[in-house]
Amino acid sequence: MTIGEYIRKKRDEKRFTRREVAKKAGISVMDLYRIETGKRKRFNIETIIKIANVIGVPIVELMTETGLVEKKKGEKWIFEDPVFIDVLIELYKTKDLSETDKKRLANILVKVIKSFQE
Repeated sequence: MTIGEYIRKKRDEKRFTRREVAKKAGISVMDLYRIETGKRKRFNIETIIKIANVIGVPIVELMTETGLVEKKKGEKWIFEDPVFIDVLIELYKTKDLSETDKKRLANILVKVIKSFQE
C-alpha cells in the first residue's frame, strides 16, 4: 500500500473529507488528491507529517504500514521507540516554535526515517 492509499484509507475511516484534511494541513485539496492517488510521486515530509497529524495517524504507523520502513525479524532500529518520533512530531506542532526550528525538527525526522532504511 502506498502512502497516499494509506492516507486515504485512514481519512475515510475517520470520515474526513479531502477539503477538511487539506485545510487543516495547510495544503490545497488538489495536492492532497495527488498524494492520495499517487499522481504526486515526490512530496515534502513536512506535508506528510501535517496530514498524518490531522487524520490522527502516528508517523511510525504510516511508515511501517506503507512499507516505507521495513523491520526484519530480530533487527533493531536505532529509533525503535515510537514515542521518540511522536515527541518530535508534538514539538513540531508547537505554535511557539519558529519556522527555522520547525525545519530543523523536520530534518531530524527525515534523518530518522532514512536511518530506518539503511
